[in-house]
Amino acid sequence: MKLRLTQAEMLAQWKMRRYLEPLRADCQMSRSDGIDLDAYCVMEMRKWYLELLSTASVDYLVPTDMTLTATLRRGEGNRGLITLPQGTLRIIRVKLSGWQRDAMVVTDPASALARRQYNRFSCGGVERPVALWGGDGLLELFSLPSLNGVPVVEALTVIVDPGEERYEFDERAWNLLPE
Repeated sequence: MKLRLTQAEMLAQWKMRRYLEPLRADCQMSRSDGIDLDAYCVMEMRKWYLELLSTASVDYLVPTDMTLTATLRRGEGNRGLITLPQGTLRIIRVKLSGWQRDAMVVTDPASALARRQYNRFSCGGVERPVALWGGDGLLELFSLPSLNGVPVVEALTVIVDPGEERYEFDERAWNLLPE
C-alpha cells in the first residue's frame, strides 16, 4: 500500500520504528538540558527518504506520471528538450511517438554513450533512443523520429521529491530502514 504522510505523521512513525516511542509514562523525571530529539529525527528521516527516492527500486516509491503535462520542444540538431519540475530526482521511463522502445536514461554527461549522442552517425536513433538527465531540470532526448515536427510524449514517468513536509512511498520501504 502506498503511504502519503505529513511530516508529523512520518515523525511519529519514525520514532516508533526507531524505538524512541512510546515514552515511559510510569515515572516522572525532570531535566533542564538535552538534545532536540524531534529535530534530530526529522534530519535523519529526511536523509533516509532522499536516499530512498534516489536509489531504491521503483516498487518502493510513488512515481509521478507526467505524460500529459510534459512539453517537448526542439533543440539543436535532432534532439528534444523537456523541462521538468523542481524536485525531480529520477527519470523512470521516457518514450516518444516514433521510437521503437523506451529511451535509455543516462545521468553522466561525460560518459561515452552521452557524448556519442551529439554525433548523427553514432547516436542511438529511433531504435535505441537515449535521454540525458543531468539533474538540472532539463531532460535531453536524442534522435527525434522526425526532422520536421515535434513528436508526442507517449510516456514520461519520474520520481519527484514532494518537499520537506510530505513523504510518499510504499509501506514495504519501512523494511529498508537501517538497523
